[in-house]
Amino acid sequence: MKKVAIITWGLTRSLKYTYPTINKYILNPLKKDGYDVDIYMHTYRINGTYSNPRAREKNIRLDNEEYKILNPKHIIIENQDNVKKKLNLKQYRKHGSPWSNNMTTMDNWILATYSKFQITKYLEKERKECNENVKYNYIIFMRPDVEFVSKFNTKWFNILDNPKNKIKGLVPDFHYFKGENDRMFIAKPKEAFIYGKLFNDLLPSTKKTKRTSEVFLKIMLKTYKINVKRISFRFNRIRANGERKDKFKPFQKLNGVIETHPKEIIILSPGDTIKTLPEEHKIQPSKYILKIKTAGTSLTPPPSSGTTSRSTRVQGGPDRTRRSPVGTPRG
Repeated sequence: MKKVAIITWGLTRSLKYTYPTINKYILNPLKKDGYDVDIYMHTYRINGTYSNPRAREKNIRLDNEEYKILNPKHIIIENQDNVKKKLNLKQYRKHGSPWSNNMTTMDNWILATYSKFQITKYLEKERKECNENVKYNYIIFMRPDVEFVSKFNTKWFNILDNPKNKIKGLVPDFHYFKGENDRMFIAKPKEAFIYGKLFNDLLPSTKKTKRTSEVFLKIMLKTYKINVKRISFRFNRIRANGERKDKFKPFQKLNGVIETHPKEIIILSPGDTIKTLPEEHKIQPSKYILKIKTAGTSLTPPPSSGTTSRSTRVQGGPDRTRRSPVGTPRG
């Protein structure tokens, strides 16, 4: 059986809204066509409320346990405030921001790229240790806060397998803003690990000039000689308040049931809680009904369900991120 690793990064923030489409249009098609799928996540923990004026998100208290919905095989959770201090975000601002919102989008891009970098390193390390369980044929990078509106086509993998066309990566065919859309990337492990570790190139790039995330990605793909093909695969960004940012063909209703049992949880930041979940831990089934209204309105979230876990305290300090790869208007 061929294996696929799905990597998600950044804040889950709206996963309670987007999970039904991830399950219906990504996970189910892969499993139906005989692929074994594992999910790897990096996310941030936020202390207090979350606001993003550009995205019209204000004083929202995010659910730091929301990641459980995706049932990840491995997850890394870091405190966003700690990461900001560690990265010293000011050093990336030599030429200012290509977005006109007082560095908020710039900082979010840096945090998102770092998030992707952290979980990519983890998966690469596993692969180098020659563990048969982590020898994936393909790796899919995708945001957890998007509502998919079309089914993943496993025949796209054939494009990567065909040596004649020299295509090494697949990207969405929309919102590339003079570069390449950075919200999703599909590749074999060699190219996937290059893509996932572009954080290493981010600081040198920002010291030379200011570039949007899309332009930066296009330049880096060319630098590493990764030829990409744009595929017609659409999805909408969903904000933490349930608002749909994009307007690709929405579905009307979808019911979903959640079952989760993360196998390993790693929390890097001191002061956070390491939670060991039971092997067959399950959230009580919840019925999702996503009510699609007009632009600017919200989706209806599912009822909350309780979970239990054993906890151990780590000595030290606090966690969050915000992923906004929307090209010019990021947010």
